[in-house]
Amino acid sequence: MKRSILTALVSIALLLVIVSPVCAEYYPGLETQLNGVVNVNNAGVDDLLKLGLTAEQADNILQFRAISGAFVSVDDLLKVGGISQADIDKIRSYLRTDGKTHLYYSDSGS
Repeated sequence: MKRSILTALVSIALLLVIVSPVCAEYYPGLETQLNGVVNVNNAGVDDLLKLGLTAEQADNILQFRAISGAFVSVDDLLKVGGISQADIDKIRSYLRTDGKTHLYYSDSGS
């Protein structure tokens, strides 16, 4: 009985050691937090995806920007198909229309 419990505990600990790095790779928000800003006038798809936008939304932003030119304000994103006010409000603190895009994950303990 004691051996079965010990085996189960060791198995669980081993599973956590294996699964934790995999989860961190695919779900970086679990162990890290997002910092920085995204300039919607020069951001790439990867930066927009880090903010939680879908691939379609990110592509729409890049296409809109290529056709219509630079965004004057963050609220101009409402002109992009598939972007709602709620989408903008969730990520507004990260969005800019000037400066460099500088978005990164940091340890949540930092």
